Amino acid sequence: MTAISHINDSPQIQAQSQQDSIQENWVRWFCSLTGNDWYCVIPREFIEKESNLIGLHTQIKGYNKALNEILDLRDYDDASSDVDSQSLKRNTVSLFNLLHARFITTPIGLEMMSLKFLQKAFGVCPRVMCDSQALLPIGQSSQCNKGYVLLYCPKCEDLYIPPSLIHQTIDGAAFGPSFPHLFLFEYPLLVPPISKPRTHNLPALEMLPSTSSCNSIRPDRFPSKIYGFSLHCGMHHHLIRWIEDREMAKKHRIAEYNDAILTLQARKANDPG
Repeated sequence: MTAISHINDSPQIQAQSQQDSIQENWVRWFCSLTGNDWYCVIPREFIEKESNLIGLHTQIKGYNKALNEILDLRDYDDASSDVDSQSLKRNTVSLFNLLHARFITTPIGLEMMSLKFLQKAFGVCPRVMCDSQALLPIGQSSQCNKGYVLLYCPKCEDLYIPPSLIHQTIDGAAFGPSFPHLFLFEYPLLVPPISKPRTHNLPALEMLPSTSSCNSIRPDRFPSKIYGFSLHCGMHHHLIRWIEDREMAKKHRIAEYNDAILTLQARKANDPG
């Protein structure tokens, strides 16, 4: 995959030149910029926790200064050249992108992203047969400056370029390549049925042999992986069935308990003693 050397020279970074006159929380300010509505506001407690920062210092130049910028610990009276200032801004956004990719895999982060997903904040699939299925953001790499963010459709399992030019400049490392599949693993009830063409209008397709364990006629579906490990394509549906079976068993036990209580009360009412 071809590296993108100037991925941080985006409108988000250019707009950051206004920060010198802004004294509000950096994270909230950055997420409020035009085109950054796909980001979640990361709580300060998450950023301050050392276990969430492991390994990031090896990926970001000027790590300490970038972290202080995010935590609003920067000394704004400290004079620095324009070159150093621009480099700090790029490093700060890169560090925030890596932190964001980690945060959205936590229970709180997944819940925030689920709200955006249900509101279709990331847009809908342009494929007609997907019936306006909500999309999820996905990165081409977990490393910064390796590719822009794309959109994953859980229904047709294909990737799409964001329609908005400003969203096309977001570094894919802010979401990572595992997020959509991890999200659907945690929320199996949000997994839509796999989209297939209407074969009654396309009789020739019925003669095509199956090319995957999912009996799909499309051999080029985007592979579902979490941290590099492939997922069984029917796993989500098995999870949904398991959850439904648990709910049915729970309702059955509650019904049996209520029947037992009613029987006991009837016996007490009919007992003359």
